[in-house]
Amino acid sequence: MIVKEFMKKVNKFQKKLIEHQNLYSHGNSFPKFSGGMKPVGNLDELQEQSCWLNRWWGENQSILNQFRNKTTVQSPSTGDEWDYTDSAIGLDEIAPIKTKCLKKLIAEIERIIGGLESMNSNVEFYDGSSTSEIEKNPQSLIYGIK
Repeated sequence: MIVKEFMKKVNKFQKKLIEHQNLYSHGNSFPKFSGGMKPVGNLDELQEQSCWLNRWWGENQSILNQFRNKTTVQSPSTGDEWDYTDSAIGLDEIAPIKTKCLKKLIAEIERIIGGLESMNSNVEFYDGSSTSEIEKNPQSLIYGIK
């Protein structure tokens, strides 16, 4: 997959992630007197969004990880660590943790988009899942042969 194709996919993911954040945080998922730790409204739509985000992430994680450093956050009070991506796109965390992780992942996706924009848009990514052109034809690296 070339950079410009992947950037379109990442932009779509970002849009879906922000839609998920908006529904989770502002879409009446937490009725006024529910306690506010887990959503009680919009559960079907939140689950559908979460499934789509998780599948997309699983499909594209090998390329995304080329742009990522540390993917965990730590609780200042307990010292526990967790992957903020899992918390942002899943539905298992309590609201304060998920909300923080959503913000962190949205900011990270913005940085990834910035990194993609700085690249040659016709460069092919090697994601490790198949043999690259260079592995098939090592001379292509030296002589530009395809």
